[in-house]
Amino acid sequence: MAQQGRRVVEEHQVYPVAPDLVGERGNELPDDLLAQRGRRDRDVVDQDRNVDVAVGAFCAASPAAEQPGGADHRLGAQPAGEGIPQRAGRRVGHGGGGEVHAGTQCNRRDGAAAALPRCPRQPLAAPPGAGALMPSGELLGLVLLAASTWASDVGLIGLTGAVACRPLLAVIPDRPVPATGRPPERVLVTLAGASAVVLLLGAAARLYAQTWSVFGLDEPVTLELVRVVGLESRWGARWQPQVGLAVAAAAGVVWWTRQPRGGWWMTGLAAAGSWVALPLTGHAMSGASRLPWIAQVAHGLAAGLWIGTLAAVVGVAFLLARDPAGYSRIGALVRRFSRLAIAAVAVILVSGVVSAVLYLDAVADLWSTAYGRTLLLKVGLFAATGAVGAYNWRRLTARLGEARGTRALLASARLELSLAAALLAVTAVLVHLAMPGAP
Repeated sequence: MAQQGRRVVEEHQVYPVAPDLVGERGNELPDDLLAQRGRRDRDVVDQDRNVDVAVGAFCAASPAAEQPGGADHRLGAQPAGEGIPQRAGRRVGHGGGGEVHAGTQCNRRDGAAAALPRCPRQPLAAPPGAGALMPSGELLGLVLLAASTWASDVGLIGLTGAVACRPLLAVIPDRPVPATGRPPERVLVTLAGASAVVLLLGAAARLYAQTWSVFGLDEPVTLELVRVVGLESRWGARWQPQVGLAVAAAAGVVWWTRQPRGGWWMTGLAAAGSWVALPLTGHAMSGASRLPWIAQVAHGLAAGLWIGTLAAVVGVAFLLARDPAGYSRIGALVRRFSRLAIAAVAVILVSGVVSAVLYLDAVADLWSTAYGRTLLLKVGLFAATGAVGAYNWRRLTARLGEARGTRALLASARLELSLAAALLAVTAVLVHLAMPGAP
């Protein structure tokens, strides 16, 4: 139905896709955008008068949806028991907070999800695990989503590591290294600054990737579409706090350069808040329980304390190694970090097991679904990364204090960080795959 200057879309929408194409604040979209959607919708009505789910199309499950009035009529509510106009989407990934993923569906008034026929213009691939490959457009959408998520994770993990490493420096004098004139804390500020920039860029890239995954298969991504997804969608409402916290983290780093204690506190609080907000646009929000969200917060924060702090320690160690008297200081720093890393890995293990139990319907899902196989790859990379870390702790830490042992540890730590980067890449893909049993 038309309203002055706006049209209102029904609250009954596909979850998790459709709620994120319209806003919670009235579920409104601009007239011109809806008119554009409506013109395309009329082109994808098949002979059975079921509307296909090309990206952004309104769908209906009954012939009653196609009546005189065109798009305007389909925006109104249908009588009880009949198909309800929906905004559905091609889902390329999964997330209860609005990440789109491969599949087709339409909600009925009774809340059930009704499968819709494949679009004759853009046939959908079989669900992951069914032996078919994604169409190139959907694959590109998955790549965009995963790459932007990887950037966000790397930035936030680096930021967390810089913050967590500062208390560890209490065991060594914070005086400039003679060979460089730089104090160890300067390394942490540099890492935090670079990480904050990457976090901000990752947030912007995620907005573009989300917009492209919703609309880009059918039409060019415009600033108007980006604005709709970022400001007038449910996904955008959960993405906005993440951007705000990233900006706060960047401001905290600037303050850190001027007033170390206050800036460190602000950066740390922003990083902790980011870990709380990040799962809001992912798998953790796909159900009524908040246990998945708690597990994801713990999982991410622990990863930052392990991998991010390792990166910070390696950076400080490279600085200290330029001073012959710095080897003993490196040993004290690494031994203190080892205790933090062991606790963080334990939290990652527990939270990871909890998440797997919540997201998998059966053990067979591990090898019969794309989600399960990707999860197994993640577990393998986690085991390899942890094995290198354990080797560093048990074998190489004892050799610290002399140049050869320190060089061996730093080389092995670089390998651990490389494996961790690959682990984060697999995780970024995993969070955009549909969970087993997802509608």
